[in-house]
Amino acid sequence: MTDSIAEYETRIAHQRADKDTRFRASPHSPIPPSGRMAFEGLTYFPMDPAARFEGLRLSRPVEDLPTSFDIATSDGGSCGYSPDYSCPLTPAENRLPERMEAGEGLPVADPR
Repeated sequence: MTDSIAEYETRIAHQRADKDTRFRASPHSPIPPSGRMAFEGLTYFPMDPAARFEGLRLSRPVEDLPTSFDIATSDGGSCGYSPDYSCPLTPAENRLPERMEAGEGLPVADPR
């Protein structure tokens, strides 16, 4: 990613606004229909350009290509908003040793 910090913050703000709109208005939203009118948006941590990792090398079965990972675009999964969804447990080897506050936070209240 070669965004300037301002471009990065604008892009992430638009992505977050789009996601909030989908959660509020889409018939496929994980927010139960009874909670959509009151839904004010997801909880997000402040954007931090330092939470972008570029040039990572991830082993893949076919290729080992450089990639990027942006924690600001990570999400908590639909399971936090509806019992109709389930989220897998993260394997221990995929967990960070320290808490990182970036991306989407956990739901603050039951949207139902």
